[in-house]
Amino acid sequence: LQSLLEAHDIVASKCYDSPPSSPEVNNSSVNNQIVPVDAIRILGIHKKAGEPLGVTFRVENNDLVIARILHGGMIDRQGLLHVGDIIKEVNGHEVGNNPKELQELLKNISGSVTLKILPSYRDTVIPQQVSSTFLTTLFVNFYTFQVFVKCHFDYNPYNDNLIPCKEAGLKFSKGEILQIVNREDPNWWQASHVKEGGSAGLIPSQFLEEKRKAFVRRDWDNSGPFCGTISSKKKKKMMYLTTRNAEFDRHEIQIYEEVAKMPPFQRKTLVLIGAQGVGRRSLKNRFIVLNPTRFGTTVP
Repeated sequence: LQSLLEAHDIVASKCYDSPPSSPEVNNSSVNNQIVPVDAIRILGIHKKAGEPLGVTFRVENNDLVIARILHGGMIDRQGLLHVGDIIKEVNGHEVGNNPKELQELLKNISGSVTLKILPSYRDTVIPQQVSSTFLTTLFVNFYTFQVFVKCHFDYNPYNDNLIPCKEAGLKFSKGEILQIVNREDPNWWQASHVKEGGSAGLIPSQFLEEKRKAFVRRDWDNSGPFCGTISSKKKKKMMYLTTRNAEFDRHEIQIYEEVAKMPPFQRKTLVLIGAQGVGRRSLKNRFIVLNPTRFGTTVP
């Protein structure tokens, strides 16, 4: 034991030169380093011709960046891409800076699709930081997705000049029920049909559609001396009057009406049919008075 301790002291007191670097050591040290933000990633996707990926793009610093990922789409289900990722190449070919051309290219490709991207890393979550805050956010998002609205207008994305991508729009008719799954964009929501299901699409938000429908065109002032041949633009102005509040309420713009998804009504309905004045209301009130726990009526 004493010899072992002496040998340890001798070795510890000597100074040794650092060993020469080897390629293997350098490669391992590089692999252990944190990946830089501008690292290139290669992703492979398999799709059918005409099948949408469920993403929209925007131009940022002359690069094509993923603007949004549609809920329920192919990219959303796979979770390989994130908002903010930069698309550099598709199947080995560099992409330009035209979002429409890239959308058409990705839509028509069939089979294997190879994407070269610059990731944004904004959605990366460190496992040690997953805490009650994350669970609270997940709980809030779950109830945020359970939003249903009734539409009060017809909408066709191919007739909309403001939508960023017509193919990503969701067509609906007046009276249909939609489920809102994403409201992060103040102008464009993501929604899906309740009856038909399927992936989500873009619809105009309440703010955007109110702004569009409330737009008042300028009236032409034909009081000029040349019988309206030369006229000036004049904008209508109308002040709110409390005496005419009922009239203003009738002209309120209806865009979406929030509704709730309820389970089927379990009670049986009793309908009293008869001519006017035979006593249907009296008979209904008599049923309720005699047995209030069994009979009830609607609240006007």
